[in-house]
Amino acid sequence: MSSDVDLTTILAVYPDIERPTAITALGGAGGFSGARFWRVETPRGPFCLRCWPAEYPKVGDLQFIHAVLRHVAENGFDLAAVPLENSAGATFVRHAGHLWELSRWMPGQPEASPPPAKKRVTAALECLAQFHRATKHFRWTNTAPHREACSAVGPSPGIRNRQRILRQWMAGRAGQLRKAVGPGLHWPEMAHRTNRLLELLPQWGPAVADILGQHESCEVPLQPCLRDVWSDHVLFQGDVVTGLIDFGSMGVDNVACDLARLLGSLARDSSDLWQAGIGAYTNVRRLSQQELGLVRAFDLSGTLLGMFNWAAWVFLENRAFEEPQAVLQRMDALMQRFESDRPPPPLARKVLL
Repeated sequence: MSSDVDLTTILAVYPDIERPTAITALGGAGGFSGARFWRVETPRGPFCLRCWPAEYPKVGDLQFIHAVLRHVAENGFDLAAVPLENSAGATFVRHAGHLWELSRWMPGQPEASPPPAKKRVTAALECLAQFHRATKHFRWTNTAPHREACSAVGPSPGIRNRQRILRQWMAGRAGQLRKAVGPGLHWPEMAHRTNRLLELLPQWGPAVADILGQHESCEVPLQPCLRDVWSDHVLFQGDVVTGLIDFGSMGVDNVACDLARLLGSLARDSSDLWQAGIGAYTNVRRLSQQELGLVRAFDLSGTLLGMFNWAAWVFLENRAFEEPQAVLQRMDALMQRFESDRPPPPLARKVLL
């Protein structure tokens, strides 16, 4: 909904805010999830109104996300905005086929051009460790998803899922993508990048699959994790973290998935920044050797599969994006990590293209 009338109707069910003085549409706010955002000015300060895509999350998943955010706030973590309760006692509103939520506006700006200064990397990883420390003892008593997995020990769901997806690409889905790209006349820049990606798969696919295989049976602690936290989701004022945003992918996994995602997007291939980031995290929360191994498995697989996700969305699912140049920049950042001076991986098995 884009009209102020509709938005005012939604905001009216929140008794904790006074009548808005201004509402500014932000579109997707630079993200790619399909969510829409508005900055709502009130006498009590600014708030953020979010409209989730019609397809997700399901109500049970959103209730889980909001419960985790309440839990971390109650345990001293104040860098994540907790959705407000409305007059019905819920933390979301159903309207026009979508789920909506309202939270306080988080100050600050994300890192504009990674890699950032070391101070920002260490601050971001300390923040992430504090979030993980606050979620460690979360219990989900609802009958919705995630109930049994919280605070359990077992194999990482993310590692197993990535192994499954990578095998699909290596078993023939890459061939489907190659055919779909064709001459790439409707978006030649993306087609060029996708063809470069397909050239990387015979070398890197087997190597990444081997690394995932080494870790897919590791028994590690499982708890609520962000699962898609990257540089745009950490807000700074100077070198101080002022907010952590966008929790739509939250689920249960090992903390290594978040370390790999955030540190990979900030430090990229800088060994100094990786070392500084891991050191900052472990100053707050200890990491086992198994978890450190998982970080590398998540980082490598996430970089490779991240590129395939973008290519599949464009050429297999025909998705359109508001900011195509931003998509190309994401592809370039990921591609650079595999085309840099990494040692070539062993060719373990044939990839069917």
